[in-house]
Amino acid sequence: MKKISFSVVVILLIGLSGCMGVRPASSGGRAGKLYESFLREGGVMQYYIKPLTFSSSQEKAEVDFVYRSNFSPDSLVTCNFSLLLPDTFRDLTATEAGFQTEEVVSLEEVQKLYADSGKSKYHVRYSAKMRYEEFLKLLTAKDVSFQFKAKEHSTNMSAPTKTERHIADLYQQLF
Repeated sequence: MKKISFSVVVILLIGLSGCMGVRPASSGGRAGKLYESFLREGGVMQYYIKPLTFSSSQEKAEVDFVYRSNFSPDSLVTCNFSLLLPDTFRDLTATEAGFQTEEVVSLEEVQKLYADSGKSKYHVRYSAKMRYEEFLKLLTAKDVSFQFKAKEHSTNMSAPTKTERHIADLYQQLF
């Protein structure tokens, strides 16, 4: 009986591990702090860029990205972002979001995932898409800011020096 249950557990573990991506060891240095890579089905690498912070006097945005290595210039990159806003913006819904570099990099298909009110801050999470070539423009830009617009409010959040450094490091390490 013990042999059968042990065999079932081993088969389940092997089967479940095949459903998940293989996560190779990071390439060292800051790579593990900035992004993670996963080997997906068909030898395709998937990259998760950990949150980058943008802020203004009262607002903060944390932006992360997901893309796959089987891209073409028309491929889409997923851009997820969380906004921490003063509680007075509780009913705020995004109409536009994007990045300001030398030119505007717009996000498409902006969708609200969830919203939560805290003690003094309102946390709202969105997901959007951007074209791969726009993503590359973002990673090679000198000055980057995150823009958020709604009917009731708009803001431009700048990247602190640390975020600018991370963006430059990401480009060097990934491309």
